[in-house]
Amino acid sequence: MLIFNTMDMSIKKVTIIILQVLFFLNVFSQESEPENQKITVNSFYVENTSSNYNKSGITLKFKVKFSEPIKDYFKYPYYMQVKLEMENGEIIYVNETPKKIFAKPSFNNTQVAEINQITVQIPYSEIDILNGKHYVNLELNFSSDYKDYGNIFSKRLLINKPYLFDYEEQTFTTSYIRVSTDKIYKQLKGINILFNNSLKFLNYETKNIDKNPTLGDYYIKTKLFLMPNKEPIDFFGDFEIVYKLTANKKDKRINIHIPYNKINLAKGEHKILIEVSATDLLGNIEFGKLLEKKLNYIQPKIYNLKVTMNLMEVNYSTDYDVKSAFGRAFSKSTSNKGKGYPDVYWGVKAGEYIKYTSAANKNSFIVYSGQTNFYVTDTDPLFLICNDRDNTSFDDFIGKYKIRNTKGDFSKKYRNIKFNNVKKADFVVSKIELPYLISKGISLSQTKHKGISGVRASLNFASSTLQNEEYINVFPYEINDGKSFIISDFVNLKNAGKALENYGDNGKIEIFIPYFALNNNSFLGFELKLGVLNTKLAKILYKNAVEIPKVNDVSLSTSKIIETKKENIHGIELLLSREIPEYYLKTEDKLLSKIRIVSKGKPIIDTSLIIDKFNSYSSKIFIPYYKTINSDFKITETVTIGSQNFIIGESSLNQHFEFKKSDNISVNSIFIQFKDLETYKNIIVGLKYDNKFIYKSDLIKVEKSTNIIANLQNFKAYKDDEISIIIFSERNIEIYSKRIDISDLLTKKKVKLKGNGFIKKVIFD
Repeated sequence: MLIFNTMDMSIKKVTIIILQVLFFLNVFSQESEPENQKITVNSFYVENTSSNYNKSGITLKFKVKFSEPIKDYFKYPYYMQVKLEMENGEIIYVNETPKKIFAKPSFNNTQVAEINQITVQIPYSEIDILNGKHYVNLELNFSSDYKDYGNIFSKRLLINKPYLFDYEEQTFTTSYIRVSTDKIYKQLKGINILFNNSLKFLNYETKNIDKNPTLGDYYIKTKLFLMPNKEPIDFFGDFEIVYKLTANKKDKRINIHIPYNKINLAKGEHKILIEVSATDLLGNIEFGKLLEKKLNYIQPKIYNLKVTMNLMEVNYSTDYDVKSAFGRAFSKSTSNKGKGYPDVYWGVKAGEYIKYTSAANKNSFIVYSGQTNFYVTDTDPLFLICNDRDNTSFDDFIGKYKIRNTKGDFSKKYRNIKFNNVKKADFVVSKIELPYLISKGISLSQTKHKGISGVRASLNFASSTLQNEEYINVFPYEINDGKSFIISDFVNLKNAGKALENYGDNGKIEIFIPYFALNNNSFLGFELKLGVLNTKLAKILYKNAVEIPKVNDVSLSTSKIIETKKENIHGIELLLSREIPEYYLKTEDKLLSKIRIVSKGKPIIDTSLIIDKFNSYSSKIFIPYYKTINSDFKITETVTIGSQNFIIGESSLNQHFEFKKSDNISVNSIFIQFKDLETYKNIIVGLKYDNKFIYKSDLIKVEKSTNIIANLQNFKAYKDDEISIIIFSERNIEIYSKRIDISDLLTKKKVKLKGNGFIKKVIFD
């Protein structure tokens, strides 16, 4: 019982303390700002812009102190306005939105409030003066929600405003260029490019860099080309040689290293061109070439290194998961829960470059098994690593084992390997040279494949032995107007895309490419890549441009002509048949038919339709009697494919049919008598024939009787057809519609139509 009584008393004491705190907070919050408050500035200085190269402007730094204590610091904000004036009183800068700041108690004296280290950045782009040195007057004005303190600090400043350049105006100057081979960086041999670089202007001289700090960054990119045709040399994987440069110094020594194991080039001696250029991050702005250097280069053998991890177990220890208090407080990881178990993973390094790391097996002493592939040379140092994943700091080292890089192809099984804190490891390492492929040339010939006109492209080659499960992917491409395009529409005629057998000197690949998949006067080539990793083996370009001939793979014929009517218009219907190869219907490109019918030299029908599997072999075309001129007419069809409207067929047919005669029709006037003069104030009158308006009046005021002079030219129509009169309100709402027989207009002097609730009658004359 004594224990519970003591607890009750403790709870009461805590409650009293909380109430006292709430009381004092409430009292403080009700106190207003001191009436005799004075604000002073000290420790004021201006930061030199050139020492802060990411900002284009001047930086003011100072402290503010208050003469009277403030009870509720966060209830009373202060507002600071910065103003710069020329000595003649001209205002050249003022911050339109005052800076909102709060005071806080001083650590040295609880009765004094202060604002410690205020920083104000004034961009040069917002200071309205010319470049050069100027003496200006600075004013700091303070206010609060209750009082305006006015100018609390003034100082005369010397501003040296630089000339501000646009980002695109930057230029680069290189000197002391040194290019060498067999240079070692991070333990890997490669090509080394060394040069000095200077820039026209520095970062703080760049317009708007204060608003967009990325304007201070430039990206130095390196490309390799195979001479003499300047064919681009690819790199393995997603490797890209990019050096980020920030213009904060007058001169910069730039060192670019390209490891041999990243250069996708056949082994042996080559003449290459090294090109270094500068761009922005996205490559939208080109600052030009920094250097071009030709080099006699010997490419070493490149191997595919495969590491298969079967088992790796680390020694038991309670020292894992040791973590700082900060890490324990803020890490959201499910690991490091004090079990003393590592989040263990394995990986492989070539030199100091990490080529692969597995997923971490959390709270375990055994890594996940798995496999990795990457490319190496004979001279690359290889290491197997094991670490403990740490989400809040650096991963903890467990072990590192050097794998012997035996020269040439090899395969080795490692059993019960112990190193550092690894208890045992079972893994397999195999190293196989990438096969070479040497082109003996490409031959092209015109041909047809299943009715499709195109080109047969044959590549003869010599190759080394392919390993089991290796195969070659074939990617035909074309170069047109200096740009390269992969050709997706092609047919494998022999071996392309399949596992090539060991042909030795007699390898051959044949493909068929439809003409519609090519651009005229483009250069055709093959890109050959090895296996799943798509490692480029060769890129061969045909020496002559491909000239595309006229293609006529689609033909049209007439199957039937019948008399019919369509929407009360009489005429004939043509049932057209076409022969079209099945291959065209299987492509993703749109097929479009354009049909034109000409009678006595005058076009009477022009229509377009999309050809798909539902209407590929036939089309129906309606010809009204009123459109025909005589009994002989000509049908032409042009079939195109794709967005480029490449013509794949043109047909022409002469036809004969005794059309029924049409008559010239005239309408002199339309008389309208209205019942209701209130509902609609204005109307529009139209005449429609063959679903098209042949007449439409202007806006007509509604009166008791209205006689419209139609001013309609004579039109041709067949006697059994119909014409419609339609009357609209001024808001284009249909309020009256009637059909009239063409025969009535031909035989009757006046044609009377019944009205409706709004119109009493309509008379045609």
